[in-house]
Amino acid sequence: MDKQLFLLPYAGGSSYIYKKFEQQFTKNIKITYIELPGRGMRKKEAFYDSLDDAVEQLSLQIFNLLQSKEFYLFGHSLGAILAYYISYEMYLRAYAIPRKIFLSGRTSPEYKFHVNIDSQSSTKIIYELKTLGCETSIYENSRVSNYYLNILKKDYDLINSISSEKVKENPIEATIFWSKEDKYCYDIKSWNKFLFHTPVYIERTGNHYCINDELFELLNKHIEGAASFDKDSC
Repeated sequence: MDKQLFLLPYAGGSSYIYKKFEQQFTKNIKITYIELPGRGMRKKEAFYDSLDDAVEQLSLQIFNLLQSKEFYLFGHSLGAILAYYISYEMYLRAYAIPRKIFLSGRTSPEYKFHVNIDSQSSTKIIYELKTLGCETSIYENSRVSNYYLNILKKDYDLINSISSEKVKENPIEATIFWSKEDKYCYDIKSWNKFLFHTPVYIERTGNHYCINDELFELLNKHIEGAASFDKDSC
């Protein structure tokens, strides 16, 4: 094994969302799925209290899971924000430094996109998820729906606690996947203010939840150093 890739989920998601894409990676890349508490294999654990709490604990978790000197972080939406802060935390604490971070479906911490789920009905939340391209069949059963909506609420609490002043010019190199159709990619070039090295921007087509084989094929190519810059699509 030459390289290791850590995958961080989006708000409301678990590590399982990425497992079906593992076949898109070459065998010399070890895929490590990072699970957030309150779901999946960690469903009995308490949710993180804050973004700071999440970043501190996840940084140490990733360090303890390292099996390669060359490693990368990928995150979509909330996962992108976590990857950004985790990489900086690991740099500051001299744990280990990611070769690169891959940020998908999220503009910089300058934009917080505050969402108050408590004030919205479940019907309205599910409708909003559909407009973003999310598969919402899991929300059709009311008991299951309440379980996943609670996870989503806790994850949005993390997002709402983002401080745009906390990090300036993270020294880790970054590649950013974005789409004009994704409202959470508004002013995507604002990432330039938060990264020391100008990031590589890869424009895709598709809405916020456009997470497909082509995205991970492209991610694999970037890690292997043979990336194509053609537009991806959903």
